[in-house]
Amino acid sequence: MVKNTRAVVYADPFSPPEDNFFSAIARYHRYRVVGYDSGLEKIVKKAGGDWKKLERSLTRRKCFKPLQFPVSYLETFFEAMGGGEDSSPSLLSVLRTVSLASLYIAPVLCRPEDVSLFRPVTGLVVCSDNPISVENFLRHLRIAEYAMIDFHRKAAVEIKDRWARVRGGGRGVDVGGTGMGGELFSFVKDDIKKRFWRIASYVGPGGEIEGCETGDGVIALVVFSADFFLEHFMGHLADLGISEVDDWLFLSTTPVFVFPAGS
Repeated sequence: MVKNTRAVVYADPFSPPEDNFFSAIARYHRYRVVGYDSGLEKIVKKAGGDWKKLERSLTRRKCFKPLQFPVSYLETFFEAMGGGEDSSPSLLSVLRTVSLASLYIAPVLCRPEDVSLFRPVTGLVVCSDNPISVENFLRHLRIAEYAMIDFHRKAAVEIKDRWARVRGGGRGVDVGGTGMGGELFSFVKDDIKKRFWRIASYVGPGGEIEGCETGDGVIALVVFSADFFLEHFMGHLADLGISEVDDWLFLSTTPVFVFPAGS
């Protein structure tokens, strides 16, 4: 499944995408898998969204497949995160989606109006002065898959190291998506600039760009979720008992692409 998964689609539980969003994605992924969170039904129902309508959009097209966490303790972890009455279904869905995307080595696809929902875990924003073509979009979606492999190699070791420092009482969290001593952030920023030179007019922190709240001009985000998890869900992470480096990849760095409107 990992080899054949091209992307993972995000659906806001409160306001899921309309059918034409999924139809446009399916048009360009007839022979590749576009995954979605297998736990989406429960989250959408908790938010009061229309699951039946969303389910029809997903199941009527062959490319969309539900993705599960490859190890059961991660499902238990996310269920514990979302168990509180004050937990946000939208944020829970964002965290689950980017974690699945990281594990399946596939970028996330979202709508322009969903960009602000990723803000808590966004480290970098990629912007363009002009709308990009579908052909360029698909090319860079493939490029991002290769970038994720390089990100994983660097991120897994650093995340494990920071986790050890946090548990030991040291300062391991630098909130704002630019943590890990800035080394991973700088590596990813330089890498994205090199790979996306054809389409990117800006690659940097999202707070410096007008339109980030609405998605105007934003073609991609780069999520650094480890900072957020270590700050807000330390207790839940401690219960996982993770020891192997590869097991940290659900916290790795993940690109999120804004699917071109009107495609």
